[in-house]
Amino acid sequence: MSQYTDILERYRALESMKMVAAELNISHLTVRRALITAGLFTSARAEQIQHLYATGMSIKTIAEHLKISTSTVSSYLPYSKGPRKDWAATVNSMRIKKCREKKKLAQTLKADD
Repeated sequence: MSQYTDILERYRALESMKMVAAELNISHLTVRRALITAGLFTSARAEQIQHLYATGMSIKTIAEHLKISTSTVSSYLPYSKGPRKDWAATVNSMRIKKCREKKKLAQTLKADD
């Protein structure tokens, strides 16, 4: 099963992007973008960004206009060629995973005291 399918299935069960991201050890931005691509999520911000993008504004211009990062703008746009097929782990996703593992370990050690 692909990570894209996992995201969709876990979201249908949990109904929380952050919980899905934590469970699958991926960025919540990746989860949001997958859900937007599948038509399972929208928001006023997503519609605003998609409208600006449809009018021909670049991702960089939208980011500057809204005072947000380009990665945030991208996370509100559906995948242009559909979801990625390989879903290889990015450097950022590996950092997120490592950070979450450290937090869990710290909580476990604190609970044992």
